Amino acid sequence: MALDLGPLYPLIKPAAWPGMDKSITRPLVPGLKLPTQPLVTYCYSTSPFRAFLGNERLKVIGKTADQAAAEAIENLHKSQPQWSVNEINLPQGGKLEVASCAEEDPFSIERILHSAFMRHLQVKQFEAKALAVAIPERSFMFAAPIEGALDGRLLGLARYLYNSSSAGPDDRISPDVFVLMDGQLCGRVVKEDEKITLDLAV
Repeated sequence: MALDLGPLYPLIKPAAWPGMDKSITRPLVPGLKLPTQPLVTYCYSTSPFRAFLGNERLKVIGKTADQAAAEAIENLHKSQPQWSVNEINLPQGGKLEVASCAEEDPFSIERILHSAFMRHLQVKQFEAKALAVAIPERSFMFAAPIEGALDGRLLGLARYLYNSSSAGPDDRISPDVFVLMDGQLCGRVVKEDEKITLDLAV
């Protein structure tokens, strides 16, 4: 009989996370050509063991990696997001209205995988064509209409928070801004030679 570890949840880790070899992982945005993009792994987060899902555990519970991942996302959807909308002062100057999840939500950055919540922010909260989301470090997720990323404001905020973070290496997640449409991750915002464009997954 498999030890009951409680519900399984997704957990986002940085690209160079040392536990990747022993755990089931996938890129945050499959099909995106970004070697440094964050990883999604799966963890029994509420268990005192805080065990990660690996191949041995899959054998014990009799599920495929895809089945376990779907279960983890379903559990995330069952949890209630803790979020707020605020106009924040940007480090590069100016202001930006963002929806954010912080330490009050134990799955703050994993909300980027919560399709119903992301769809709500895009369609209901911002009435936007697409949503731009930054997850610079654990416990901080910022979302804004795509226009707030294409004009450089959200991208500047994400890079500033990532580069100035005092979090440990496992908790500094990404300086990138990711793009979602209809609740689904589909690419990222790219700035090259002062020009900002979209890099979409294939």
